[in-house]
Amino acid sequence: MGGSGTAWIVGTVALALSATIGCHSSKSSDDDDAGQGSSAGHSAGGTPAQGGSSGSSGGAGTAGQAGSAAGTGGSSGSGGASGSSGAGAGGAGGTAGSGGRAGDSGGNATGGIIGNAGAAGESAGGSGGGSAGRGGSPPSVDCSGTFGEPRLVFEPHAQQLFSPTLTADELELIYAVGDGSNLEYFHSKRSSKAEDFEPGPGEPLPELDAACVTTDSRTIDLTSDGLRAYLVCYGSDNPESHTLRVAARPTLGAPFVLDPKSYGSVGPSAGIAPDELTLYSSALRPGQEPALAFERASTSEPFGDGMPIPGLEEVLLLTPDVSADGLSLFGSVDGAIVVATRSTTHDAFSIADPVIAPPDSGEWISATISEDCRSLYAVRQTPGVTLEVFER
Repeated sequence: MGGSGTAWIVGTVALALSATIGCHSSKSSDDDDAGQGSSAGHSAGGTPAQGGSSGSSGGAGTAGQAGSAAGTGGSSGSGGASGSSGAGAGGAGGTAGSGGRAGDSGGNATGGIIGNAGAAGESAGGSGGGSAGRGGSPPSVDCSGTFGEPRLVFEPHAQQLFSPTLTADELELIYAVGDGSNLEYFHSKRSSKAEDFEPGPGEPLPELDAACVTTDSRTIDLTSDGLRAYLVCYGSDNPESHTLRVAARPTLGAPFVLDPKSYGSVGPSAGIAPDELTLYSSALRPGQEPALAFERASTSEPFGDGMPIPGLEEVLLLTPDVSADGLSLFGSVDGAIVVATRSTTHDAFSIADPVIAPPDSGEWISATISEDCRSLYAVRQTPGVTLEVFER
């Protein structure tokens, strides 16, 4: 799951306010306590109150407004500290926090207004920045080592198994299955990773099928928290073929709600990066053209046009899936599972190297790497289909 850096914007604004205005306090919603609000001094010289530490956000907010001195000897409050980029786990700092709460006034002051802490995100002085708070360092995961022998974990009892994707705990599996031209979304569960998933097809997810027409092929990928699903439906009967849709749920196990908005046109088997600003997919003509990468500046925006994945322009990669740190990209080439790597999320990927050889019969397809990069799931496609896992 490749990451995309978040720019830092730091501003400091000092507003001098009339000494005759009564003391008020202002609060913006916390991510963590951020910024030093100023306190108005009273006639005996109030001490400026201290705000919380800097809040986590994607982009720095504006500095808090300094309070003006009141009475005689009242010192004006210092400007709020700018919000820093969050370093959340998984490279996702969460929704951008508005700067911290303003400091309380020092005593019963009669002059000045407490300075507002800087708000995180994109807009100056406002809470803004909802989608900007996904900055921070990617998580540290161990993608080293050799995978062992495959273990069967799911039998769909269907002719086709498309695009298996798992929650981070690897206990819920969402996929599309069907016979012939009709596929539908389902999910299956298990109590522990040592167990197999319930045989398929599992429980239907009609709220996701609403994104497609009946005859569509369809793929899906979950975000790292398992709360958003990125769907691609494609087929000759669909005038909106390859449209990217998003469905969200408030908690794991809750029903999804399909967003009516289109988030661009992408290839099949879309794999979303942890920051949800980069998406990888198979080519529009899978196996005939290189896989694609799509970028956007905000999670509220559609993705732009796809381009061949940097470093893999000559590789006919299918069903790409990126690791949680964004440094390893798994996929299928000629029936084998391969991995392309890079040193940082700003670098191009290396040429893909095989990690799982083709089976004695059939091929491996739809590679899915676990959140900790220790388990690799793939569909064994023979005259039938099964989902198997390789562990290291």
